[in-house]
Amino acid sequence: MKSMAAAAGGGAAGSSSQIHFGGNRRPPLFPFYAASHHSTRLLTIQHDSSLSYDSSAEIPLLQKLLKAPLSTIKSTLDSEFSSVAAEFPCAALLSSLYTSAPQKAYLLCSRLISLCGRIKNLHLALPVFSSMEEQGIIPASPVFNALISTRLSSGNLITALSLFEIMEGSESYKPDEDTYNAFISAYASMGNKTAAEDWFKAKVEAGFHADARAYGSLVHCCIKLRAYEDARRYFEEMLFEGILPDESSVIQDVLLMYCQQRNLQKVKEVLKFVRWRIDLNVCKKVVDLYQELGLAGDLEELVVALS
Repeated sequence: MKSMAAAAGGGAAGSSSQIHFGGNRRPPLFPFYAASHHSTRLLTIQHDSSLSYDSSAEIPLLQKLLKAPLSTIKSTLDSEFSSVAAEFPCAALLSSLYTSAPQKAYLLCSRLISLCGRIKNLHLALPVFSSMEEQGIIPASPVFNALISTRLSSGNLITALSLFEIMEGSESYKPDEDTYNAFISAYASMGNKTAAEDWFKAKVEAGFHADARAYGSLVHCCIKLRAYEDARRYFEEMLFEGILPDESSVIQDVLLMYCQQRNLQKVKEVLKFVRWRIDLNVCKKVVDLYQELGLAGDLEELVVALS
């Protein structure tokens, strides 16, 4: 984690979300070297010939993207994207857009990499990223973040950390709060509480504010590991900072934790922050707690809180 510790000294001021189209194409970032402890490993991205397509082929999606305004590029792609990479005309689509609509090509690349992260399709994400460099486009931080998320979702921590180091040493795509959140979330999902907390601290030390996503990841992780006191501390710290949970699962996990501890006072406090439909199982646990404590008469108050 030496590279992450060094990242804690970086500031937020260098962050950039601008799109840069270089006049002269520069050498690609890959292959690149990644330091891990005292050893150095060469990480190489290999392309698959199955992703090559005839750029002159008719692509219905291309026509849709060319006609669509920039604001709808993401939604247009989402409606057409298939989890089967071999059926997606990646190379031809990008080649045509780079020529006729470079701004749309950039948005398309960023969204493609993000979608690949959701379905853990590293096979498609890497050529998309490399194609941006081949066209002389300098990826901004959101593109790097999408590729890091794809790497993390595929369990490739070493390469994700190496990408972080590349961002850290750049001028155009410094790590931003989403970069740190990706690592916090990944380590929290793996149950690595120490690493998740380290990235949380590094994010704050780098000049970024703690947010609902970061706190939520830590709360989930602590409850998963039955570190209930730490889960309570992070949840209350989040509320003290004036940050409301951004997803129902955080509230539900905390409610289940307090129900298990038979802490009615805490349950009532958490119910004040319910803004989503609560899972039926969670509702049942809360109702059971009221009944077990002989407070069936207060269930009307509970129904109002949950409705």
